[in-house]
Amino acid sequence: MTVEVNIYRLEHETTWSLEVVNGAGTSIVWDDQFPSDKDAHQEFLRTVAQEGMRTFLDNGNVIPFRR
Repeated sequence: MTVEVNIYRLEHETTWSLEVVNGAGTSIVWDDQFPSDKDAHQEFLRTVAQEGMRTFLDNGNVIPFRR
Protein backbone atom coordinates (compact mmCIF):
# COMPACT_ATOMS: atom_id res chain seq x y z
CA MET A 1 0.00 0.00 0.00
CA THR A 2 1.28 3.41 -0.93
CA VAL A 3 0.22 6.64 0.74
CA GLU A 4 1.23 10.25 0.33
CA VAL A 5 2.37 11.90 3.57
CA ASN A 6 1.99 15.68 3.65
CA ILE A 7 3.49 17.70 6.46
CA TYR A 8 2.96 21.40 6.10
CA ARG A 9 2.90 24.70 7.92
CA LEU A 10 1.10 27.80 6.78
CA GLU A 11 3.32 30.81 6.24
CA HIS A 12 2.31 32.72 9.37
CA GLU A 13 1.75 29.69 11.64
CA THR A 14 4.20 28.14 14.07
CA THR A 15 2.76 24.62 14.17
CA TRP A 16 2.72 21.83 11.58
CA SER A 17 -0.16 19.76 10.16
CA LEU A 18 -0.10 16.09 9.18
CA GLU A 19 -2.16 14.66 6.32
CA VAL A 20 -2.08 11.18 4.77
CA VAL A 21 -3.70 10.58 1.39
CA ASN A 22 -4.40 6.98 0.39
CA GLY A 23 -4.52 5.47 -3.10
CA ALA A 24 -8.23 6.26 -3.44
CA GLY A 25 -7.51 9.95 -2.80
CA THR A 26 -9.02 9.94 0.68
CA SER A 27 -7.37 12.51 2.94
CA ILE A 28 -6.81 11.73 6.62
CA VAL A 29 -5.88 14.86 8.58
CA TRP A 30 -4.86 14.89 12.24
CA ASP A 31 -6.79 17.30 14.43
CA ASP A 32 -3.70 17.96 16.53
CA GLN A 33 -0.96 20.29 15.37
CA PHE A 34 2.74 19.53 15.92
CA PRO A 35 5.56 21.78 17.12
CA SER A 36 7.88 20.60 14.32
CA ASP A 37 7.81 18.73 11.04
CA LYS A 38 9.87 15.98 12.68
CA ASP A 39 7.23 15.56 15.40
CA ALA A 40 4.53 15.22 12.74
CA HIS A 41 6.57 12.58 10.90
CA GLN A 42 7.18 10.69 14.15
CA GLU A 43 3.41 10.63 14.72
CA PHE A 44 2.91 9.09 11.27
CA LEU A 45 5.54 6.43 12.02
CA ARG A 46 3.99 5.76 15.46
CA THR A 47 0.55 5.34 13.92
CA VAL A 48 1.87 2.86 11.34
CA ALA A 49 3.75 0.90 14.03
CA GLN A 50 0.72 0.72 16.34
CA GLU A 51 -2.19 0.45 13.90
CA GLY A 52 -0.62 -0.67 10.63
CA MET A 53 -1.04 0.78 7.15
CA ARG A 54 -4.59 -0.62 6.94
CA THR A 55 -5.69 2.25 9.17
CA PHE A 56 -5.41 4.47 6.08
CA LEU A 57 -7.77 2.37 3.94
CA ASP A 58 -11.27 3.62 3.18
CA ASN A 59 -13.42 1.85 5.74
CA GLY A 60 -16.84 3.40 5.33
CA ASN A 61 -16.03 6.36 7.57
CA VAL A 62 -15.62 8.68 4.61
CA ILE A 63 -17.52 11.94 4.28
CA PRO A 64 -17.57 12.85 0.57
CA PHE A 65 -17.34 16.47 -0.53
CA ARG A 66 -20.12 17.87 -2.67
CA ARG A 67 -19.17 18.19 -6.30
